[in-house]
Amino acid sequence: MKSDFVVALIVGAVLLIGICGIVDYSSAKTGSYVARQPSAVLLPLHRTGQADYSNPYHSCYDSDGGKNFNVKGELSINGESWVDSCRNDVELVENFCMFHVRNAPQRGFVIYSCPYGCLDGKCLS
Repeated sequence: MKSDFVVALIVGAVLLIGICGIVDYSSAKTGSYVARQPSAVLLPLHRTGQADYSNPYHSCYDSDGGKNFNVKGELSINGESWVDSCRNDVELVENFCMFHVRNAPQRGFVIYSCPYGCLDGKCLS
């Protein structure tokens, strides 16, 4: 009876450690960008980091180098792509690379209010 309790305790500890390892975000990284920090909301989706990242298993490339609001860019992750676009005359959807959960690339984006308006996927200057 006592040995069953010890075995159950060990199995429980192993499961708990395994579950914590699955949701470990301590190594999450965000990439560099070449623009001032916007007052925007960061909404990571199922794909996302570093402006030009590649390895044999994952790749993420942002043609405008990251969060660059004055240049229309295209984000490519493992064969899928997203183009920077204007939601309306003022708001820009700026895509960029992010890396979360074991360095897997994911799409990140901000919705940025352009001071002088938005046209063709970039802020007017």
